[in-house]
Amino acid sequence: MKQLTICTLGGVEQPTCTSLDVADSFEKRHKDVLRAINTLPLSEDFRRRNYAPATYLDRQGKPRPMFVMTQDGFSMAVMGFSGEKATAFKEAYITAFRTTWNELEAMREAERQRQAARRIGIASRRTLTDEIRDSGENERMHGHGYSTFSRMVHRIALGEGLNDTRRRLGLGRKDNVRDHLTEPELKRLDAVEKAAAGLLAFGLPYDRIKVILEGNALPPAEAS
Repeated sequence: MKQLTICTLGGVEQPTCTSLDVADSFEKRHKDVLRAINTLPLSEDFRRRNYAPATYLDRQGKPRPMFVMTQDGFSMAVMGFSGEKATAFKEAYITAFRTTWNELEAMREAERQRQAARRIGIASRRTLTDEIRDSGENERMHGHGYSTFSRMVHRIALGEGLNDTRRRLGLGRKDNVRDHLTEPELKRLDAVEKAAAGLLAFGLPYDRIKVILEGNALPPAEAS
C-alpha cells in the first residue's frame, strides 16, 4: 500500500488515500472501485465530507477521474471487500491511518508550542526595544541601536548571523526570520533578549553587555 497523504478534506486537515490506492492494494479494477463508491447509499453530507472528486493522468497522459477519501470514506468504500487478503489490507490501512493521525497531532502540538514561544518572544523583544530607547543606546549609536542589538542577540542565541539563518532557511530579505524558527530557537532568542534588556536596565552600555552575553553564551542548539 502507498503512504497516506495529509490533505484538507471537508474543511479538516487529515490523512487521506485515493481510490487508485485502494484499487492497487485490493487488486481491484479502478473503475469497479469508483462504481462502488458512486453507488454507496450515503447522505450528501457524508459524501461531501469524506470524498473529494479528483483527477490523475493515465499512461497516455489523459486525465481520469478518481476520489480522494478520508478514513471514514475508506471504511465505507472497502466494507464489501472480503477474503483473507482484503482483511489484511484493511488492517494495514487502519494502522496507517492511526499512525498518520498521531503524526499529524504531534505536528499540530509542535506548532502550537512554537506559536506560544513566538508570542512570548514578541513581548520580550518589545521590552528590549523599550530599554534600548530609554537607555539612550539608540541615540548614542546614531539610530543604529535597535539593529545592532538585534544582530548581537541573534548571533549569541543561534550561533550564526542573521543572513546565515536566512540562507539556511531559504528565506528572502523581506521574510520575517522568527516566523520560521523552531520552538527551541525562539526560546533561545527570548532568553538572550531578556538578559540584554535586564543588563540595559542596570545601565550597562552595549559593549559591556556584548562581552557579558558572549561570555555566558548558551551551548549550540541541538538539531531538530
